[in-house]
Amino acid sequence: MIVHVFTGKRYHLVPDISKGIALTYKNQEHFFVLAGDSSIDKNKYVELYKSIGFSNYCFCTNKKELYSILVKYRENPIVFHAEDYGYFAIAYIAGCKNVNWVCWGSGASIGKSLKSKLATPIKRIFYQHFGHIVVLMTPDKNTIIRDFGVKEKNISVIPYSSSLSFDAYELSESIRVRNGELKNEKPRILLGNNPGNIPHYIKMLHQLRRFAGKIEIHCMCQYSLVKDEKYYELAKIGKSIYGDDFHIDETFMDKEQYNEYLSDFDVYMCGSKSQTGLGAIGFCLRLGKKVFIDGKNYEWIKDYYNALAYNICLVDTISFDEFIKPLSEEEILLYCNSAARSSISGDAFYALAS
Repeated sequence: MIVHVFTGKRYHLVPDISKGIALTYKNQEHFFVLAGDSSIDKNKYVELYKSIGFSNYCFCTNKKELYSILVKYRENPIVFHAEDYGYFAIAYIAGCKNVNWVCWGSGASIGKSLKSKLATPIKRIFYQHFGHIVVLMTPDKNTIIRDFGVKEKNISVIPYSSSLSFDAYELSESIRVRNGELKNEKPRILLGNNPGNIPHYIKMLHQLRRFAGKIEIHCMCQYSLVKDEKYYELAKIGKSIYGDDFHIDETFMDKEQYNEYLSDFDVYMCGSKSQTGLGAIGFCLRLGKKVFIDGKNYEWIKDYYNALAYNICLVDTISFDEFIKPLSEEEILLYCNSAARSSISGDAFYALAS
């Protein structure tokens, strides 16, 4: 049995990912630990797992409980999904023999801040002692090898589209771009993908200034939003440049609502240079949206999915018509075929933890 440890409060990711694991990889027995504190909304998971007939899970509301769980299962493969160094430490204190990590992007390289640099020796110890590391893109694999001295044989790349079963999405005619037509009369631009990117949102607002009056802009702030100084700076700048065409989206959505939400935009932009929002990028490409991204995200999509996305720097010089032009049916098919070829079997994924 494989024991998966998730951060329970990431409702926009964990329910869908855990459901995909339970339904897709049935050749293995799985046990889910939904870790966090007493404020976890347990009903979200109880209802989800009941609907798919899965009952092998528990909630963990503090580190003491997590220690007790990991001691009980220390002979089993442990897979941590996303980054929590406190959890990693508990696994080793508990004597777990086979600890693995699925990296969602955070911690894949050394940041510029003093805090990140000071944490590097600790990261290096953990990363070099993992049984295996799974990353979502090759650029993250390269930086983990370079910055933390992890051996290449101990890292595998499994694209987000595979692990989240994007090929299984049923896209209705109502949300699919058809014949290169825009979804909206005034093109709607989505800046993504979370409140951590607010500094990038501000930069993109200035970058798009020349299109003011022609576009409607929405900023994704639905998850883990803190209304700090940067938030209010974003609101002020957005309203001053775009007026009523500027919106900050804060309403939490489940997966189905999220997919419909993404479908209602014409262009997706993300200025982060670190791996983030691969699910949104992939889904928008499949819908035929124009996608402008940067850094690792652009490098990965360009190399892996035949350059269907554009570097965000092009926005500075591109014409308005070219900026909003959707992908063609041929380009959408090209992406879908590439995504299908990238998928790998459950046996390959979970052999990493065997």
